[in-house]
Amino acid sequence: MNLYYFCGPKGKDKYVWDKDPYPVTEETPRFRRIHFANITARNVNATAGFIYGLSEQPVTDVSFQNINISMAEHALPGKPAMMAGLEKTAKSGFYIGSAENISFDHVIIDDVEGESYHVENCKDLSWNSCKVNGKLVEQNG
Repeated sequence: MNLYYFCGPKGKDKYVWDKDPYPVTEETPRFRRIHFANITARNVNATAGFIYGLSEQPVTDVSFQNINISMAEHALPGKPAMMAGLEKTAKSGFYIGSAENISFDHVIIDDVEGESYHVENCKDLSWNSCKVNGKLVEQNG
């Protein structure tokens, strides 16, 4: 889930990649109230998941329940489409930025070599019975 996407003439306008907050208007995208459940993903390359809201409009109320992810043995580095300022990663867990009220319940990620959960500019994240590489994830990630 990425609220930064190229729009405007050729996607080059500053507001489509700038991390500073802008006024919320009817054109401001919004992701909220999304539930992912009972998903198995194998041979994942870059990250287990990517959630990035806007400074002025965070992604809100997203839950993950009964998710099982394993990274590819020979993972190819990658990065989210239309996201400026990030380096390619491989075998990483969740990358979460500008988000609120995100919950992980029984989420298992195996074969992670990067960060388990990268969290920036977020509040009200929770983990219940989650494991990364067989180790229980603490409440603070």
